Amino acid sequence: MSDSIFKLQLLARSELALTQIRTRRAISKGTYVAFALVLFLLGVGMLNVAGFLALETSFSPAKSALIIACVNGLVGVIVLLLSRKAGPSDSEERMAKEVREMAYRELSEDVDEVKGRLENLAQEVSNIGENVTRATGALRFLLGLLKK
Repeated sequence: MSDSIFKLQLLARSELALTQIRTRRAISKGTYVAFALVLFLLGVGMLNVAGFLALETSFSPAKSALIIACVNGLVGVIVLLLSRKAGPSDSEERMAKEVREMAYRELSEDVDEVKGRLENLAQEVSNIGENVTRATGALRFLLGLLKK
């Protein structure tokens, strides 16, 4: 019985590990994407300022604003590329899934074994009931003979 409990604990732990891995991955990627979006917004803002300044004044302030906008955009692209590799690796998730599947198989086998034992027990109880019925029938017969 303790082996089945261990397998249930293993199953629960593997499910918890999978949930934690997925949560960490989502949080990591979400953080990188949020940061990249902020940088993209800064880049778009600076690009607007650069375009305005390019039309209004000499090219010196506009060029500097354009350079800042390009740098922000480049950093945003780099952060987006990094976000693809963020979080736990796929091999961690694959291993946790394998452990979960193994625990499911083992528990299924245990359940089948318990079913078989219960069926045998039910058959034995039925046999005992039949034997008791026969014995009581024989006792009644003998008591009937003794009364006569």
